[in-house]
Amino acid sequence: MGSAKEIHHDPGAEGESGEGDAVIVKFCFMYLITFAVLVYERFLRNRDTGAEANAGVVQVVAAPEEGKEGKDVEADKTAEQEQQDEEARADAIAQAKWTEPDGDKTTDNFRDNFIRAASCNTLSI
Repeated sequence: MGSAKEIHHDPGAEGESGEGDAVIVKFCFMYLITFAVLVYERFLRNRDTGAEANAGVVQVVAAPEEGKEGKDVEADKTAEQEQQDEEARADAIAQAKWTEPDGDKTTDNFRDNFIRAASCNTLSI
């Protein structure tokens, strides 16, 4: 049923090959880059986008209703309605970020050069 040949394992060259050291170096680079991205996301990015996120917030003040002279309209809102209003404002800001185009203006020349570089000059458009 089996083969008549005997299987012989080739362990490689004598001594250290350096493969383990290369893997350790790659993992160290990976951990370093991951740590740098986490620090950027946690501390630096919040500073950059904080003003941008608050720039789109508009405070809406309701006019007093005719039947409630002297009463504060905001006092009549329940906590649930206020929470829904906050969520609606946050949704509007998030929607604006995704639907409005970025300020990036890429030219056709930049696009062609990027495609050529990414494809190692195998594609030319």
